[in-house]
Amino acid sequence: MLKRILIIEDNRILRETIIEILSSEGFEAIGAEDGRDGLKKSLQNHFDLIITDILMPNTDGIEVIVELIKTKNPPKIIAISGGGFISAPDYLNIARTLGCNATLTKPFENDELVAKCKAILGT
Repeated sequence: MLKRILIIEDNRILRETIIEILSSEGFEAIGAEDGRDGLKKSLQNHFDLIITDILMPNTDGIEVIVELIKTKNPPKIIAISGGGFISAPDYLNIARTLGCNATLTKPFENDELVAKCKAILGT
C-alpha cells in the first residue's frame, strides 16, 4: 500500500517539486498551500507523514505541528524552514521540541528529503 504524504508549503514551485520527487519514489504525495489548508486536509484524510514549512500565511507550521500532535493518532512530521526573523535552526529546534520526527533546512538535497521520508516511514 502506498504511503501517503501531505506537503504543506506556501511556495507553489517548491511544493510541486517535492510532490514530484516523492511521487517518483513511489509515495502518494498531496500538496496544501498553507497551514490552514494543510490542517483541513489532514483532518479529512489519513496521511502517514506530513511535511510542513514553518513560515507560512494563515496558519504557520508551528501551529500546524501543535494541532497535529494533539490528534488521536498523530502522523509522523518533518518540519522544513529556510529561516526568517530568527534562523532556520532556531525554528527547527522549536519544531523538534514540539514533537517533529525530523527537520530539514532549506535548501535541501532531493536525496536528503527522500532518505528522511523513507527512514521515518520504514520503507
